[in-house]
Amino acid sequence: MLFVEKSEFYPLVGVFMRLLSRQQQKSLDSYLEEQGLALPLLMEAAGAAVARLLRTAAESCKAALPEVDLLAGPGMNGGDIYVAARKLLARGLSVTVWEAASAARAETGTAASMRRAAAGAGVRLRPLGEYTARPALVADGLLGAGYEPGRELAADLAEALRQLGLAKGQGAYIVACDLPSGVAADSGFVHPLTVAADQTVTFLAPKIGLLQSPACQYNGELIIDNLELPRELLDCFWHTYEAEPGHKTPLRHGEPWPPNLYPNEVFALTPTEFSSLLRCVPSDAHKGSQGHLLAVAGSPGMAGAARLAGEAALRSGTGLVTILCDRAIYPELFAALPSLLYEIPANADSSTWLRSLEARCDRTDAVLLGPGLGRTPRSALLLLGLLTWDQPLVLDADALFALANSAEAQAALRERAFGGKVTILTPHGGEAALLAAAYGLASWNGAARLWQAAALAHATQAWVVLKGEATLVASPAGRVYVNRTGGRGLAKGGSGDILAGLMSALVAQGLSPEAAAPAAVYWHGAAADCASDRLGWRSLAPTDTLAALGEIAPH
Repeated sequence: MLFVEKSEFYPLVGVFMRLLSRQQQKSLDSYLEEQGLALPLLMEAAGAAVARLLRTAAESCKAALPEVDLLAGPGMNGGDIYVAARKLLARGLSVTVWEAASAARAETGTAASMRRAAAGAGVRLRPLGEYTARPALVADGLLGAGYEPGRELAADLAEALRQLGLAKGQGAYIVACDLPSGVAADSGFVHPLTVAADQTVTFLAPKIGLLQSPACQYNGELIIDNLELPRELLDCFWHTYEAEPGHKTPLRHGEPWPPNLYPNEVFALTPTEFSSLLRCVPSDAHKGSQGHLLAVAGSPGMAGAARLAGEAALRSGTGLVTILCDRAIYPELFAALPSLLYEIPANADSSTWLRSLEARCDRTDAVLLGPGLGRTPRSALLLLGLLTWDQPLVLDADALFALANSAEAQAALRERAFGGKVTILTPHGGEAALLAAAYGLASWNGAARLWQAAALAHATQAWVVLKGEATLVASPAGRVYVNRTGGRGLAKGGSGDILAGLMSALVAQGLSPEAAAPAAVYWHGAAADCASDRLGWRSLAPTDTLAALGEIAPH
């Protein structure tokens, strides 16, 4: 996913960029009007931003795409389009606005006034139903944040999207206004007729859905325009918004997460601020001051999972990493990672493994359980034992399978949460579905991933890292972080082991889960992006991602 920092203004809370829901966008519009920023002024600024992008594109491909087609829908996006058309015409470009029937009929409202201004300036207005595909510059302003999945589109809007798809195939260059038409602003669902943009310009802050899968595939280059408003203004809005009652939905543990309730606190980590999450390392640091991670991982035939997790932990800056593993795989692991420590139980008996764990209990700062461990009764017993520990615990892979299949472990996790102990779960989609079934989550199948992550974190009262495109990190209280790094190159066995090792190591260094989980997900994805730039995503191997971790980390 391309993301361009075009302005100096970002809606930040700490080091996180806050994303807007549909309802929050409405509240923000009302707040700005109360501050004296009338909607026509904001619409003028938004239309000017769209015009700038189109003008830049026209200058770079003037000979190939001489015409500019602007598609105006019935909402506020349509108003932005009328403004953009007027400004482009003033610059001497050949423009045509293809307007939805409902937009042409409107007589009142800000968008209607912008339409009259465009017509008065000489902008050519044509019915949207007459729009046909051609290789031109196109501004997509048909559907804005008001689009709702499942809603039937008006005939002229649906046909225009079909024609837009054909135009894309003919070489049209598409700039989407606010979000590509047919992208759901909250859930990230995408209408079947939605056409991927080459650039998307959104205003003040991205809509939540823009950064989620599958919508993130349709943005092209995502640009935030600040409408020339000071950052402090939006900061004040968030303070005001949070202070008003009714904007949060606190749920007690045990209450089900309501179907289709999306979290209203959604954030993304900004690239320039990633390093500030990592723990500052003093000049007199030593191995004993940099955290000690215990990783219970690997089994015969799955030594690679332990190796990848262990090396990722080492490359994170952790002072000490101990791997508790089967004697059969120890020689292979030691040959690959001689700088790690190893705890080798005397035999395969579960009680022996538990005693080995207990021997390390007071000497570790965090524990990782699961990568390549095997789906065995011993794994389930180790999980039950570790759930009683005070140390922060990261559960991955086979540990998640054990949790999903043990009511006793689920009860222990619940008690652990009540005791204020940190637990992070790192499921991929299949593992998350198993956990959802175990916890009786309704409406799981077909639900938006944002809802899935929030519901699972609330049900388990643990932090949940729902892996996949645009990985989500959800807190038990309902706050969600959306990752914007990583890509198809991570769709290979071993990638999750690296992430688990990296995340648990950051926790061992003393980072809170709210810092460690988003930072690890971002770092892991950015390293994969970095390696993919050199090798191509198809040829990317997990070891390439490992090697690139150092290129992303602050020095």
